[in-house]
Amino acid sequence: MVQNKQNSLKKRKSHSTRAIGALFIIVLLGLGIILAVKYLTPSPTTTKEEDTPTQEDKPVEKPASTNPSSSNNIKHEEPTPEDEDPFHKTPTQYEGEDPNLSEELTGSISYTAANGESLNVLVNIDQLLGSGTCTLTLKSGGSTKTYTANIIANPASSSCEGFNVPLLDLNYTGIWQIHLRFTSGDKTGIVEGEVDLNG
Repeated sequence: MVQNKQNSLKKRKSHSTRAIGALFIIVLLGLGIILAVKYLTPSPTTTKEEDTPTQEDKPVEKPASTNPSSSNNIKHEEPTPEDEDPFHKTPTQYEGEDPNLSEELTGSISYTAANGESLNVLVNIDQLLGSGTCTLTLKSGGSTKTYTANIIANPASSSCEGFNVPLLDLNYTGIWQIHLRFTSGDKTGIVEGEVDLNG
């Protein structure tokens, strides 16, 4: 019986020692994380050019207030482009000339692939168009196939609605030359490419 009490005391002492040890390790880990975040996080560095005045050098302009209860410490600033478009949804503008001012339409074939039972052809047009027609001509050997689709407007450009040409029309094989003509009003553009259905 005495031995059972001694074993019971040893077990309790062992459990409490383990609990204290685990608590000690958790406290050390917590302190380590806090110190790591505090001392290993890079602080913003500033460079001071002699010709560029810093925020401290500039006088703070206080707006004239007609309301005596308003605070003179509020500085009103014009919104920045980041404030006006925080989610960056405005399309990126082309560098150089505006493609909408061009005398002819320009574009590119953005996707060609045989998927299942059809050949998919997608075309981007650089100009923003309200309407028009895309004509796809596929040529291989002595065979010519022609398909049409409408032009649709995107936020900053246009595209053809897309072509899903049945592979049966193309005999499921061959290297086909792509000739795509898109027309809107009195403007026309042409893009060309090739697709290999043998692979």
